[in-house]
Amino acid sequence: MIIETKTSGSKETQKTGGLAKTNDGKQMSKDWLLEGEPSRLQKAGLDNDDIDNIVNGLEENDGSVVRLYAAVNAKGETRFFEIKDKPGSTTDVSVDRAGNEYEF
Repeated sequence: MIIETKTSGSKETQKTGGLAKTNDGKQMSKDWLLEGEPSRLQKAGLDNDDIDNIVNGLEENDGSVVRLYAAVNAKGETRFFEIKDKPGSTTDVSVDRAGNEYEF
């Protein structure tokens, strides 16, 4: 699982608690996770085997890699929702808030 947490917006271009658009793609998109040298996954301290497994899981879309959006609601509860690629895109994602909260 790769989790992005939000409590409030931090920039004018980012709605409150939203995933920001960056030069590398929207936060948590495949390109955003993998771009740069070192990549964000390398910066997170993952070794090459773990990164290869994540890349393969993202490419295969086999459920072995789950990207989650964690947000704190007005009641102070942390809720988790799955982040999914927009069809045909490696730079854009959406948060599935219309579905049920992600079950661990």
